Amino acid sequence: MLELHQIFHSAKQHGQYIRLYEEISPSSSTQGLIPWLLLNYKISFISDQKKDLYYPIGFNLITGQILTHFDTVLTQVQLTPKIPDYHFTLRPIYSLSSATQHIEQHLRSFLAEQDQSWADEANQRLDEEIELMKSFFDSTSEEDMLLLEKKREEIDRYRPKIEVSPINVGIIYLQTKLTETSSKHDSMKQT
Repeated sequence: MLELHQIFHSAKQHGQYIRLYEEISPSSSTQGLIPWLLLNYKISFISDQKKDLYYPIGFNLITGQILTHFDTVLTQVQLTPKIPDYHFTLRPIYSLSSATQHIEQHLRSFLAEQDQSWADEANQRLDEEIELMKSFFDSTSEEDMLLLEKKREEIDRYRPKIEVSPINVGIIYLQTKLTETSSKHDSMKQT
């Protein structure tokens, strides 16, 4: 997985980094806004077929809470690029590096929980294709063996793998208390 500084560098370079604040009506008291690290990932399950999942994660930089449906949570609040009057941002307890480690651990756990039958089925299809190709070649000819090996290498490029890539990243400052649990993975969106 990419290191956080690489994610931020790429996101800033490509305009995919945001910093937003919850829009709050002015009050007589000064209030702190809680920093959340927002990471939107694309998880690709790749073999001879491909399936992409959109996977948004929010990480509370004060408490360490992880929300996997953070985009849905953000639709419930008004956001602005300007910090509201009479408000300030709280200093994070978790560093961005530490937050990234927690998110990576969460992603690994999430991926380990996924049904792996797609990979087994893909491997079986590829193995069957290799066996079919073998039947077309004379196994005694060195030229045929080289060609078969080349074809096998081409097929092996389609062996199952999972790629996780960040789409965008941001820091979102919220006053609203978020209590949803991070154990629900049903908020993922397929693309």
